[in-house]
Amino acid sequence: MTTSAEAVAAQAPPAADRVVAVLLLVALGLVSPVVTFLALMFSMVSDGCGGGAPCNTDQIGLGIAVAGLAPWAALLGATLVVVKRVRQRRRAWWVPLVAALLGAVVFAAGALTAAAAVG
Repeated sequence: MTTSAEAVAAQAPPAADRVVAVLLLVALGLVSPVVTFLALMFSMVSDGCGGGAPCNTDQIGLGIAVAGLAPWAALLGATLVVVKRVRQRRRAWWVPLVAALLGAVVFAAGALTAAAAVG
């Protein structure tokens, strides 16, 4: 007969799962400032606003904010979900990958929002 500690250890994911999840979170944390800097470059989209071309500066600002905050929201959400899944002894390696994908989609939506503001 197995004890409950042995049964829990048998069901727990391997230690490599936690290592990979943490390494992917670190990579996401290193990429986030770079992506935020790139999002700030979207302010240059307003260069086309001269010469009678209609522009919506509020929409440009919204696009910049969405694109700039997307990687940080992805990192925060991934960190919280990884911690929860590790504490529940469930696999967590895939969570930062999904968060990076969702962050990229939101980043692209912010970029398109800013670009659509220039008529």
